[in-house]
Amino acid sequence: METLKTFKYFSIVLLFLLLLFNGFFFFSNQTDAPTEAEANELESKISQLEENNEALEQQVEYQSKTEREARFDELESQTAAFMNTAFVHTTDNYAKQKEQAESIMSDQLMDRFFSAEMYGGGEVTTDIANEEYFIKNMDDAENAQVIVRLDHQIHYKETGVDETSPILMKVHFERQNGTWIAQRMEDISDTEGGFDAE
Repeated sequence: METLKTFKYFSIVLLFLLLLFNGFFFFSNQTDAPTEAEANELESKISQLEENNEALEQQVEYQSKTEREARFDELESQTAAFMNTAFVHTTDNYAKQKEQAESIMSDQLMDRFFSAEMYGGGEVTTDIANEEYFIKNMDDAENAQVIVRLDHQIHYKETGVDETSPILMKVHFERQNGTWIAQRMEDISDTEGGFDAE
């Protein structure tokens, strides 16, 4: 009989402890769960972040270059490289310019600008100034023309004479292996001093 009382007593104590244990976890979980106001605030923040993200995506899309703009910039850069390689020469840079020209211009233009006797054995230096580039015909992905306006400056070292000639020309480019290559030039200047590239 005494054993039965002890068992009942022990069972009641154990049941009470289990109820306390469950109650503790129930209330601790309730305090961790967000209230309705907190849940609404979180939803509002998430909604705001989604709106900001969408606005940033549209801004990136708007500001990133289109394929046409990228080709335009590439062609303008290649035109500048071509003009500097073809028209800027000093005693020291002729061999380097000639090497660079191979990846910028056609063989015809190479022969025109890099003949052995062209710059008088280093007695003549040349430069360009005030260059402007006007790209046209960008609808064709493989061919384009660039109108170039610049001042071609020539310095004769022996006499100290400087000459400046205004140039207005059209340069025809063709895309080869992903690079714009200058193919030919034509003088479109109405004034004397235009460069005849034919």
